[in-house]
Amino acid sequence: LEFRRVLSDLGSTPALAANWVFHVFFDPATNTMYVSTNGGLSVIDLDTNETTVYGANSTPSIASSSVYKSWFDSEENKIYVATTEGLTIINVNDNTALTYSDKSPLAIGGQEVRDFVLDSSKSHIYIANGEAGVSILDLSAFNASATFVGKPIALAGGTPTGISWTETKSTGQAVSVQTRTADASAFWSNVFEDNLTTEVTDDPVG
Repeated sequence: LEFRRVLSDLGSTPALAANWVFHVFFDPATNTMYVSTNGGLSVIDLDTNETTVYGANSTPSIASSSVYKSWFDSEENKIYVATTEGLTIINVNDNTALTYSDKSPLAIGGQEVRDFVLDSSKSHIYIANGEAGVSILDLSAFNASATFVGKPIALAGGTPTGISWTETKSTGQAVSVQTRTADASAFWSNVFEDNLTTEVTDDPVG
């Protein structure tokens, strides 16, 4: 066993964009670590210690340097980045990026993206949109004339802090949304099917 500590401090190899870390994703196929921090997304090749940092001023740039979560799609070579100012999808193949927020042509319900999940077809992205509730970004419906295909969901209360997606043959697709009170204790979740997005029901969990 080996212990390694990775910091943003000078002299640390590899080094993080910042020491305040929200989320870590590891891709075992490439031995690469994706570290979401309040100073940007650090992508670290653990074989070479080479680090790439994505932030508001990088090329390509992401929506904000304050990053809550990231996920790497190895099949399409894309990095999904949740930030305080939108969801950015980085295409590693051509080094371009596209951001979705409440200000983008294809708008979601709010700016802040705390969490996200994709369905099995990767055509729908379910987004925990901070105080704006939950948005569903339907990329399968996107075309040149589309201006809005994401549908914000009105929640009964609370700020979404986590989101999970499941799919079964018997019940189809369903999304669970977790919210937390100010004292950080989970008090309810919402469960809904993507074809019944206007019928959100409360399900107390504690």
